[in-house]
Amino acid sequence: MANFYGGEWRKYIFASPFEKVDGLVSQRMMDPLNPCAWTSDATFSNMTTLEESGEVRMATRLTCDGSPIDPTLISCLDVAKLVVQWTLPGIMTTPEIIFKALKIRFLGRMKMNSKPPVRSGSVGRPIQKLEIDLEPFFRAYLLRCVEIYPDPIELTYLPCRSFTNDTIRMRSPSYHGKEATRVRYLTVEPADPSFYTRIISYVDIKTALAQETKKTGHLADPTAQRLIVSDIDLLNSILGATSFSSLPSELGAFSNWKSRQILTLTRPQSALTFMDEFVLWTFDPASRAVYISSCLQLSVARTLAFGSQNILVAVVFIASCLIRWLILEASSLAHENIFSFIDLVSSPGWVNLACTVFEYYLVLQCLTATQNWFMQ
Repeated sequence: MANFYGGEWRKYIFASPFEKVDGLVSQRMMDPLNPCAWTSDATFSNMTTLEESGEVRMATRLTCDGSPIDPTLISCLDVAKLVVQWTLPGIMTTPEIIFKALKIRFLGRMKMNSKPPVRSGSVGRPIQKLEIDLEPFFRAYLLRCVEIYPDPIELTYLPCRSFTNDTIRMRSPSYHGKEATRVRYLTVEPADPSFYTRIISYVDIKTALAQETKKTGHLADPTAQRLIVSDIDLLNSILGATSFSSLPSELGAFSNWKSRQILTLTRPQSALTFMDEFVLWTFDPASRAVYISSCLQLSVARTLAFGSQNILVAVVFIASCLIRWLILEASSLAHENIFSFIDLVSSPGWVNLACTVFEYYLVLQCLTATQNWFMQ
């Protein structure tokens, strides 16, 4: 049994604002289950980041301090000492780390302080609920375009790895029975969860593909792309020749007009996007309500909360509290004006309670009717 294990692999992650994505990572680590490896001041782990040329970029070394501890035999005093030894240095060095980082930031030396899109197969930031709600619409758009494409193709769709590891294969009707040499293959993978909120904002698919597949030119990773496509020309051919406005729709004339007007409010150019048209002409009312609600949330977040869903939640909570307070004040004022002739001292208590319940019922019915009208 070896005392140490080592390996070397290519670096695909943005682990530090001072490092680029490219390069190699060399790792040498002790086998913690081998008693022979535990010696005084032994190197537990040694990680080195290398340039493509082999030059050392950054080195990290962890060493052992003392003999290994058996948690089943350790005393309470030893546990207290261990907690202090492991937490106190970190607490004391945190202010210094923050000060140094701010100093480097404001001196302009931290040039890679924003994160580029991850490489294919890597996991980016956690995906938000709004992005999860919009992902099925993009998936359905790809599937519908593949289903009506005349040539034999197989499109492999890899949803953002932040929330699923699924691999979806979509095949055109002419794929079956064709020779393998005649079938064309391509892979589509969004690298950034925010792709699903951006894709619904483009007026046409050509502009969307051109912007999303363009290299970001980020200092940390100049080749990074927000949408990774193996064959961009084939994808343009599949998605660019599709029109859904001529398909029969389940929407009535009034509902169609109303849904369009609501979506237009969320578009700065006052024109529906290609995803808007696709959803309005192909989805059922419940799915359209989810899509329209997501568009409204996204528009409000960009207008009032700097595009942040977390800030929007706080804004909505404060606004809801304010609206409830205004409704209570208005109800109280109306109650006083309508029933001012009643002697509140001598009247039964159930009269006030009944009036209050009836007022709340009317307010809730009005709010529910308004929401249902918008979502139909």
